[in-house]
Amino acid sequence: MEDEDPGGKAPLSGREMQVVQAMPGADASELRLIEQHLQSIQSLSAEFVDHTDPMKILTQIFQSTPFMIIENKPLRMECNCSRDRVERALSLVGKEELGSMLTKDGQAEVKCDFCAKAYAFDRTALETMILRLNQ
Repeated sequence: MEDEDPGGKAPLSGREMQVVQAMPGADASELRLIEQHLQSIQSLSAEFVDHTDPMKILTQIFQSTPFMIIENKPLRMECNCSRDRVERALSLVGKEELGSMLTKDGQAEVKCDFCAKAYAFDRTALETMILRLNQ
């Protein structure tokens, strides 16, 4: 497993990565069974760390359900967050909420849910966002 997180190891979980995908026409009962198998795995990220052979994990997920590998890619941690993207997302809360952050804390910190990188916005940055929203 490649780890491209410059700040250290970032955890992977089932909600953050797609391991399997149902094809059109997939049987609903088989899908429920596969979901049950996925839920029975304590930590999907630990499974990827502990097992170097992805086929073992797929066998654990599918068990008796036949499956086909369509594409084989190396597993890696990749996050495309950036200060600019986080700033745009923060602006979406609106000028009233930004003003409240400014009054209450004088700053804002946003943490990426995927890689856990923290982005800090000081008083000047918040004031600039509010001015842009007023235009």
